[in-house]
Amino acid sequence: MRIAVMAAGAVGGYFGARLAAAGHDVTFIARGAHRDAIRRDGLKIESALGDLHLKDVNVTDDPKQVGPVDVVLFAVKLWDTETAGEQTHALVGSNTRVITLQNGVDSVERLAPILGDDATIGGATYVVTTIARPGVIRHTGTIAKVHCGRLDGRPDAVLAGYVEQMKAASIDITLTDHMRVDLWKKFVLLSGTSGITASTRQPLGVIRDDADSWTVGQNTLIDYRWSGGNMDDTRKYATELVALAPDVLFAPGSSAVGPLRQATRTVPIVFVLVVDPVGSGFISSLAHPGGNITGFTSYDYGIGAKWLEVLKEIAPSVTRAAIIRDPAIATGLGMWAAIQSVSPSAAIEVSPVNMTDAGEIERAVAAFARSPNGGLIVTGSALTILHRDLIVALAARHKLPAVYWDRTFVAGRGLVSYGPDTVDQYRQAAGYVDRILKGEKPADLPVQAPTRYEL
Repeated sequence: MRIAVMAAGAVGGYFGARLAAAGHDVTFIARGAHRDAIRRDGLKIESALGDLHLKDVNVTDDPKQVGPVDVVLFAVKLWDTETAGEQTHALVGSNTRVITLQNGVDSVERLAPILGDDATIGGATYVVTTIARPGVIRHTGTIAKVHCGRLDGRPDAVLAGYVEQMKAASIDITLTDHMRVDLWKKFVLLSGTSGITASTRQPLGVIRDDADSWTVGQNTLIDYRWSGGNMDDTRKYATELVALAPDVLFAPGSSAVGPLRQATRTVPIVFVLVVDPVGSGFISSLAHPGGNITGFTSYDYGIGAKWLEVLKEIAPSVTRAAIIRDPAIATGLGMWAAIQSVSPSAAIEVSPVNMTDAGEIERAVAAFARSPNGGLIVTGSALTILHRDLIVALAARHKLPAVYWDRTFVAGRGLVSYGPDTVDQYRQAAGYVDRILKGEKPADLPVQAPTRYEL
């Protein structure tokens, strides 16, 4: 295969070097001192999986000199996605697949409008590498694997062929049909580790070796379940997790807290992204939760008025709004009631769109869109995340201005969102988990509300 590494930093350089050593035609896109060192001395890999020194390396800082290739390993920093994406145009041909090896969950949504949906492939890496010095990449540990696949799960024979060739080159790579789930799994992992490394300004290895830290496989074991918004599975998995007798449970959202609370009144539970924990019966009060549950609220029902206000500001002609909600959870019912109560003051007639499956959402939105001057408000739940792409696509298809509860919808080409910094909630929840594991009681840890909202 012809492969281009855009750009040849620690991650891209590592996998590119392994592929070059296996005989593939690899060009490294690099700049500055790293590029100059590779040109002069070659590219070196220091790794417990085997050291490597490529002495004759194709390296350039101009993708136009390379031309179309079979595979682009897209490994730039996330903030540089759009700029690097424009430069990557020169590397893309009719059968090119650009595999994003970046952290985060929205790189495909940001890159696909530039390079095309067919060319852009989701990817997640599990590898710890650093540039030890220009021209030298150091790999720590023995894990170096890649998951890749299309976000919509559709088969891709061209990509499958490239993956098989990478496997033959001893790259630990998996072609998956649930790439979005894999991206979020890694995101959740990084939400904890990145917060710790950033706040302490220490690499993960130093933190791991600290006697007071928690290390998976040494003094910590993490079990997790993913229900995909299916409440029957959520209840089943809640029972399974409680049966494991954990020291603490983590619950993202009301749909997870409710089943866990039904399964145990003794095991500590830390939640995030819950709208009304008092009204839902999870806790006694924010200041004094009582019982075995504490955590971080996402917002209160008053945010519904703000969503209506934003909708009216971006689309003054809107007189009707469909409220997409999950009626199976207390948040869905409570948020609908709150929005309904303030809608007359905004001069907007509201109607609910209940979610159970994709078909129901599509039919309800299509029926709503038959009348003019409509807009959408999408409230928070696991199901709205699960059906994000469908909801955003329906809003575009029916030309409905939409306000979403979280920025992940805007990353997926939605119009506008207003809500709290959800990533920060996960970071803070890690702190509560740590305190509980060290002996504090959930009843003594106040439930905290967000202090910053993002438009």
